[in-house]
Amino acid sequence: MENTISYTRLKMEYGKLKQKYEITKKQLAIIKKANEEMQELIQPIRVSPDKLLIKAIQSEFQYFKEEHLKLRSRKREVVLCRQIFAHLLRKKTGMEWVKIGALLGQDHSTAIHSFHTIANLIDYDKQLLARVTRIERIFIRYYAKG
Repeated sequence: MENTISYTRLKMEYGKLKQKYEITKKQLAIIKKANEEMQELIQPIRVSPDKLLIKAIQSEFQYFKEEHLKLRSRKREVVLCRQIFAHLLRKKTGMEWVKIGALLGQDHSTAIHSFHTIANLIDYDKQLLARVTRIERIFIRYYAKG
């Protein structure tokens, strides 16, 4: 009868295994939770295309600030940057006119007018064409990373 284990001993061993399993289950839940939180932290940070385009425009026009988009200024340099912004945002992202207008603090017709103004200007102003092309290349580089 050496191979027989008492019921009490068997119950005690079962209790130890069950306790060990419960701890492992809790640890597993903690590990899963930590893994989920880590996944959220390492997700690539998505930057909206309008923010990337603003940075690209600032590389060519150092005085340009994000606030200038909604500024009611009629200064030529500010207006030009806003028009380039609308033109490239539509051309490169296909963003809706209404959204572009909202980013400018205007309606869609302002965005459409800006797009066509730049399209017409770059047909004969080669310096402007060069600047817009440089901004476009920088934007594409930023946009591809994002």
